[in-house]
Amino acid sequence: MTHSAAAAAGPRRYTIGPGIVMMRQGERADRAWLIESGELEVLLTAPDGGTRRLGGVGKGAVVGEMALIDDGERSATVRSLT
Repeated sequence: MTHSAAAAAGPRRYTIGPGIVMMRQGERADRAWLIESGELEVLLTAPDGGTRRLGGVGKGAVVGEMALIDDGERSATVRSLT
């Protein structure tokens, strides 16, 4: 299936368990996520390798869209909590 055919097929639903990294800081973007239920945490890795929790997001949030919009890299890591 080509990229345009996949986009025309519509959104896909995924069930993701706790502890799954959905996107990693520095990676190229290939999708955004609309959260229907559960909670995610947003993490930032500093140049020294330390990780800081920026916050959490839940139902109704959209994550990952900015890297798609600016055709850049992910600015943070997002991991599922529930």
